[in-house]
Amino acid sequence: MKGICCCSLGSGWLGADLVSSQLINILRGYMMENDPNFYIKEYLDSYLKSDNPQFAVMLNGKWGSGKTWFIEKYIEEKKKEEKKTNKYLYVSLYGISTISEISDTFFKELHPLLASKTAKFGGALFRGLIKTSIQLDISGDDKKDMSINSELPKIIEFLGDVKSYTLIFDDLERCKIQLDVVLGYINSLVEHQGCKAIIIANEEEIKAGTDDKVQHAYKRIKEKLIGRSFTTEPILEDAINTFILEIKKEKLKDFFQNQAREVITGVFRQSKYDNLRLIKQSLWEFERLYGEIETTNNLFSENTSFLKKLLFIYLVLSFEIKQGSLSMVFFEYLEKVLIKELEEEKTLLEKKYPYVSIYNLIFSAKVWNVFFTKGFISKKDISETLEKQSEFSDSKTPAWVKLWNFYKLTDEEFPTILEQVENDLKNRVYTKPQIILHIYCIFLRLYKEGLYSQSSNEIVKKYKHYFSEANITLEEISDYNESSVEGWDGRGYSSRETEEFREMFNYLKEQISEVRDKEAKQYVQRLNLLNMMKENADEFIKILYPISKPYNKNYNMPVLKYLNVEKFLETWLNLKPELRELISQALVKRYNYFGKRFINDEQNFLNELKKEIDKEKGYKKGKVSYLHLKSLEEQIETIPEPDNKQV
Repeated sequence: MKGICCCSLGSGWLGADLVSSQLINILRGYMMENDPNFYIKEYLDSYLKSDNPQFAVMLNGKWGSGKTWFIEKYIEEKKKEEKKTNKYLYVSLYGISTISEISDTFFKELHPLLASKTAKFGGALFRGLIKTSIQLDISGDDKKDMSINSELPKIIEFLGDVKSYTLIFDDLERCKIQLDVVLGYINSLVEHQGCKAIIIANEEEIKAGTDDKVQHAYKRIKEKLIGRSFTTEPILEDAINTFILEIKKEKLKDFFQNQAREVITGVFRQSKYDNLRLIKQSLWEFERLYGEIETTNNLFSENTSFLKKLLFIYLVLSFEIKQGSLSMVFFEYLEKVLIKELEEEKTLLEKKYPYVSIYNLIFSAKVWNVFFTKGFISKKDISETLEKQSEFSDSKTPAWVKLWNFYKLTDEEFPTILEQVENDLKNRVYTKPQIILHIYCIFLRLYKEGLYSQSSNEIVKKYKHYFSEANITLEEISDYNESSVEGWDGRGYSSRETEEFREMFNYLKEQISEVRDKEAKQYVQRLNLLNMMKENADEFIKILYPISKPYNKNYNMPVLKYLNVEKFLETWLNLKPELRELISQALVKRYNYFGKRFINDEQNFLNELKKEIDKEKGYKKGKVSYLHLKSLEEQIETIPEPDNKQV
């Protein structure tokens, strides 16, 4: 019975002689169970069949909940069923500011050819409009409560049989005409002209955007005009079907219909939004993204596994951006790995979408930022992304990346790739700390799955031994972030839920901290940073905080740990006031940028600096420099406390 589709199950459906009342009741029950708006359709069926109901029906729902889509589909079915016995005119009230605009719209629908010849009419569509004063009795006490002057068209002249028309008024809440006036106009058509009317509105928005006086007037005229009000519910599957049919690229349309339907419905339900327009707009924009990919490399556009993963991540980002939960600043923070600023967005995404990691979004944060702000992705970015995706592994793909995807290896391929990675480790091929961590995490996973002979303890021991002999340079750890426990280079760390992973990750932090300390100490000894602060403040600021490109390659070392605090403050006081402020700001931004790692490494510097500031303030009272010292002190107080917790 899944294929059953009908608008009305009255006597005309299949013929009363062919279908028993019992079967009709069974089918009706099925439709009510599977279509949450079926009872609305049934009511509208009865309403449209009535001769002169003298009231309107309202369809209420949030913006994007499918109200317009529902009525369009309903009317489309009614037109097929009724064979022009009834007529329907639709107008969106969005932005309409005069009653005559509504009449113009109806006239254009009825006579598109005449309406297009504006020159012939001298810019006026209606020569036969008459001014009418309508007296409305809103309260029902036989007293005329409202009088509106409107330009009512000569309905009989251009509608003919008025009672055969159903007028549909959409977007009531977005009409610029006063609500009680536009409803008064509709009431005149319903009560005095015998038309039927369906009004589509978001009453939640009406209540939020109007004052008490307008609310009161709206309520009174609504009570007079609206005989029945319904709240439509989104029908997700039907809506998605319609949106997919609007896709122009046949391959993508086929992908949506046959492979990606569960991805679309799954992300939408996880989002907990009820705005169907999110899906429509996002699928349309994904078609543009798909087009960019298709023209760059067919491997992308024809690989179902990759497309599903990309679509999932894209829909998550698109939905949250369109709803205002994610801003473009999120991508800027992500590009710079500003952990503190990312915390709120990270929590939001991972709570709603458990399988999303902000550190594994296929395309880089910078690329996503460009796409969502400018609407395109360059061929270069697509190609570079292609090389990193496991779905497109080739001879250029490192062995450890292939091993990371061991589930996709054949029984013949697996031992060969594993042996190659082990040989590369013996030959000390890998010097990038994150790659080394990745490999030993993979070993932990393989051991758990019974595919690796060495135990967890042996794996951790060998991992530490490898680091003890590795010659890690500052350049190799330039993109390391100690808070990135999820993964690196678009791939999540295996076995990150285990104690062994935590031990290895914390050991990595210690090793990198030693490298940075060693480099920082040598750097401070090699260069006179205090003299740089005095002679070239801009370059000194770049060391504190990477404010602009090109970045100073030593910006991520704990150099302040090895500076003399007393001389630092003395040099700072000898600078021009504007340079003092710039360095003060850069100092605070340094810890916001790098997070608590630098606060931990340079905490002694900060503590001693506070003491020196307090001492200097005693000497500078009554001077402008006292205020500068006080400002510096206040800014330092905003820096969070150190956190030496391990993963």
